Parts: sequence; structure tokens; C-alpha cells
Amino acid sequence: MALDLLTPVSDVHRRDIIVSDTNMVDPDHADHVKAGEWIGLDENGQAQAAADDMTTNPAPGEGPFYQVFSQKGDSAAQALGKITIIMSNDYEAETDMFKTGVTWAIGDELTLEEAADTGMSGTGDDTRVVLQQASTNQIVIGVLTMTPAVTPSGKLRFHRVSPYTKK
Repeated sequence: MALDLLTPVSDVHRRDIIVSDTNMVDPDHADHVKAGEWIGLDENGQAQAAADDMTTNPAPGEGPFYQVFSQKGDSAAQALGKITIIMSNDYEAETDMFKTGVTWAIGDELTLEEAADTGMSGTGDDTRVVLQQASTNQIVIGVLTMTPAVTPSGKLRFHRVSPYTKK
């Protein structure tokens, strides 16, 4: 999985957050997280895998949603039991964490979907939470700014926005 920030990293608010399960920082475990993946917060404010029930009143683990900045295998993350997340709502990035088999268009509103194949083949893991086109009454977390077919990297380019519900 990959996350390439197009916004200067010095302009992006990042924070180290405790993980609710140490398997999230174990690179040899199936539940590890990678840069570009999405996490939610549990009732203790700790990072946990994001769920995909993007309704107007998300339950714990279903929002707020943050993108992981830490790379898989980060030794500091393993030692501290923390991952670095991006807390900003205004950045542009490219990611391979998007749903495959979608006809993308500039301006598509983006939400999250669980158990979807990742773009660019990713890990072949279909249990990750990835970007998908938002439907009515879903929470929008980003807007598509360049399709995977056009970006030189083959990744989906998006602008992260402050979450809102699509009507």
C-alpha cells in the first residue's frame, strides 16, 4: 500500500496515536496497517481498523477517519505501539487504496468501503478499507482530483476534505 502526499508534509498535521491492538504495528501479522490505510478511533481514542458503515452517526471505529502515515515495518511504531496518522482535512495525495473495477471521474465524492480489492493489485488483500464513490447519505471524506488511468503512478489522486454527508 502506498500514500504519496502532494501537499508539503510540513503543512500537514500529523499525530502519533496508540493502537488498540499491537498486531496493527506487527509487520508479520495479517492485521498490520500500512501507509494510506484508513483507521477509526475506539471508545478510548485509540486507533482501530476503520469499519465501512459510513452513515451520518458513525459508531466507534466508524469515524472520525484518519489516514495512516506510518510505513509498514516502522520500528518506532512497533516499539511505541503507536502509528502516525494525518489529522488534517485539507491535503492532496495519491493512494493505491481505492476500489478496483470502478469508472472514476474527476470530482467524484469519495467515501470508504471495507473488504474491497485494492487498486494496483496492492497486496491482493480484500479486507482493507479503501476509497470508493460516495452514494446518497454516505459520509464524504474526499474528492477525486485525478483518475488512476491518468496519474503517472497509476494511483488515485484525491483532495481530503472535512467530512460531510452527501445528500
